[in-house]
Amino acid sequence: MHALILRNLAINTVKIDGKYHLVRRVTKYQGHYGLFPRTSSGWFRAGNRTCPKTGQRLLCTDFVPNSALKQLIKGFCLEKGIHFADSIRHSRDVTKAVVAGNKVSEQAVRLLANFLVGRLVGCNNQEQNRAAYEICLLTKTSIFNRSCLVEASAIPPLLNLLFSCDPSLQENAMASLLNLSMFSKSTKIIVENRGLILILDVLKCGLKVEARQHAAGAFFYLASVEEYRQLIGEIPDAIPSLVELLRDGTDRGKKNALVTIFGLLLCPENHKRVFAAGIVPLLKQEQRQQWW
Repeated sequence: MHALILRNLAINTVKIDGKYHLVRRVTKYQGHYGLFPRTSSGWFRAGNRTCPKTGQRLLCTDFVPNSALKQLIKGFCLEKGIHFADSIRHSRDVTKAVVAGNKVSEQAVRLLANFLVGRLVGCNNQEQNRAAYEICLLTKTSIFNRSCLVEASAIPPLLNLLFSCDPSLQENAMASLLNLSMFSKSTKIIVENRGLILILDVLKCGLKVEARQHAAGAFFYLASVEEYRQLIGEIPDAIPSLVELLRDGTDRGKKNALVTIFGLLLCPENHKRVFAAGIVPLLKQEQRQQWW
């Protein structure tokens, strides 16, 4: 039965190799649903909005797991006595949990956090850059790792590294602060250590465009706290610098600037500041460019 169904599903699009690389994603286009291998998600994350197989423009690139087809293939394999190596993806809740999976891993992360913070303080630029890069990786998705770095007092030395004349070091320090700003307990520490002014300096004249867009992203998370929206808006150059990034930045930089400005607009006192910075003509210009 499963074999008959699979033949009717154009089985040539399904790769059943040693690793059972299943076609398990579906996306909708022109009112229909298309099958794509899981590796196609990288194609769409890169900004492509066309079908990687046909080149047809897609109206929607949202992926959903194709569980029905996966179960059919699993049943087919069971009928034929073929081992089915089910791809078990660990829940992201584990990596995003505030506590680690067990006591050993928890202690290991805490030791690593203290070690890296020590490298930020007492080493040369090259070692500081390596430590900042490792902190950026550790804090990218894990709330627990962020909490460990905050407890290890990583924020003050990272803020100090924003003064660096090394473009890579400044970028990695700013990227780490962006990741840490997603952690609720970090925002107060950043603000109390003059972080708003230091991050603004990077936004205005960062040594790399990536550092500038990271700074805009950090402002977005800091602006999620109501009292900090007003503080950011009251800094004379903050909103104009975001508008400038929206005008001249990369696509990622423009996105970060725009969502940050939107967050700041939740504070009524910032409305006049945003209008005064020239946001309306700029948005009209962006809209015309996208239209054409």
